[in-house]
Amino acid sequence: MDSREFAKRILARATENAEKMKETVLERTSPLSEDEITATFQSHEWREYYLGVLCPAKMITLISPEDLDLKLLLTQQLVEEYHHYQVFAKLVADRGAESDLTRFKAGPAHNGMLDKTLSWEHPVYIAATSNLTGEFILTACMEKLVTLVDKESARVIEEEVMAHEGNHIHTGRLILERYATTPEIQEKVEGLIEDRTDHFIASYSKPYMEFIGPDFNGAA
Repeated sequence: MDSREFAKRILARATENAEKMKETVLERTSPLSEDEITATFQSHEWREYYLGVLCPAKMITLISPEDLDLKLLLTQQLVEEYHHYQVFAKLVADRGAESDLTRFKAGPAHNGMLDKTLSWEHPVYIAATSNLTGEFILTACMEKLVTLVDKESARVIEEEVMAHEGNHIHTGRLILERYATTPEIQEKVEGLIEDRTDHFIASYSKPYMEFIGPDFNGAA
């Protein structure tokens, strides 16, 4: 399949998967306690750095020097993801909780997400699992989160985090168009997207704090 047509197909699939996430998990999420909100902000702080910053950083090193346009787009994404990390760190600190990422000890749930995203040595596979899966799922989660937190926190998340996600998805699409050029690569991309989506849904289907909370209970 032509790589541009394939990229369109993947975007449609990712949109369907995000809707599946909403219907099976997010629409059933109960109101959060204050402790659960704090743990959620800590979780997003961790994710914005480890998944948000490290993924484009690795892709920059893997992408061909001839594709400088993609490297520049990923550099911009990296800058924005680091800002997202800072946003959530401040939200955590404002709640009087531990926000020093060096003192977080991530557990299996978060490390599992990292392994399924960052372990690849080809930029198209990282883009598939981050820009074209993680960003879609993250946007769905953020849309739900802003309905569960105070108005000021919701405003900050919408204006300083969610506003950038569309650009990151677009960058992922460009990477697919450039690199997903063989049937073998395209087949693997489809499998990775489904696997990562299933991992998200399974994780969020657990009791909320079992997924979000214990990873950071040891932070002190």
